[in-house]
Amino acid sequence: MEIVSLAILAYTFAKPFIDKTAEGLATKVGEDIWSFIKGPFEQKGKENIEKYAKDNAEEFKKELEHEITSNDLFRTVLQEKIEKAQIELSGNFQQNINSFGSIEKQVNIQNNSGNLSF
Repeated sequence: MEIVSLAILAYTFAKPFIDKTAEGLATKVGEDIWSFIKGPFEQKGKENIEKYAKDNAEEFKKELEHEITSNDLFRTVLQEKIEKAQIELSGNFQQNINSFGSIEKQVNIQNNSGNLSF
């Protein structure tokens, strides 16, 4: 995964936690990622990181990109957390289609991802 994409995805997943607007799973996922990505900022002595990230989003993303670029362990762990979050947030959806009667023509267009069971 590219550095810029990784930084943007990390910030995107953490943003609901920062804004305190998301609920349930998104909050937990965001909280987990936010706790991880704010670590380097805390080590550098930054205070009120939530406010900084919210009020200076572009600057925060650039600093996060720099940290991802310069710290291989941080990048690896963050990428694992992002991939796990993408799987968790994509959900485990199941769709059942029952058709009763005569069907002349049926068009079903959708996007399927994840595990499909029949």
